[in-house]
Amino acid sequence: MRLLKPGELGRRAQHVLRDDPRFAEVLGIEESGALQLYQVVTPSRAAKWESHYSLWAKIAPLAATQSREPRYRLAHFSLGGEWQELDVEGSFEYCVQQLLENKYHLFFG
Repeated sequence: MRLLKPGELGRRAQHVLRDDPRFAEVLGIEESGALQLYQVVTPSRAAKWESHYSLWAKIAPLAATQSREPRYRLAHFSLGGEWQELDVEGSFEYCVQQLLENKYHLFFG
């Protein structure tokens, strides 16, 4: 995964993802305590240089609780142009792991 202005969340995500080739061209950007992920999109019959980054997934912190560990939620950017929160909630690393496992078949074909 490529990071724009690497921060703590990006480094933590890279630690979980390691060398998974599916994330080679994914771009991660930390913003407001969340990690937003962008995938490379190449239009049909277009040259590689015509590719662009498109919102794909987000791991955002939940409202503070009494728990010592912050909790996060995984969301997917839908084709309708809105964030769709998934039933994935837990530690940041758990949410990243759920991207790899792709339980909802939203992240990889």
